[in-house]
Amino acid sequence: MGNHHCAGKFGSQQQVGQYTLGLAVAAPVFLLANLQLDDVVATDTRHEHSFGNYLILRLLTTAIAVFLVTGIALALQRRRFLGHQADGNDAARLNALTG
Repeated sequence: MGNHHCAGKFGSQQQVGQYTLGLAVAAPVFLLANLQLDDVVATDTRHEHSFGNYLILRLLTTAIAVFLVTGIALALQRRRFLGHQADGNDAARLNALTG
């Protein structure tokens, strides 16, 4: 919440919009990549898997999320570069894409 306040206070409307779009795209991807591994590690009382296994999985899913968000950002930037004009359906497309 504080980040939005700072962006609104020190940035233009366009910058706030870009920041909000970035959050709208990145947040669901990283939440999915999280896999709630903190809860899984905390409840693995029988130590069926080592911490290293969880760490490798977390690093792998985070790397995949970074590449996915980068790809989405590049695709959005390419559309903007090619002169795509925003319309009312863009928000619906983004919502369908991000879940």
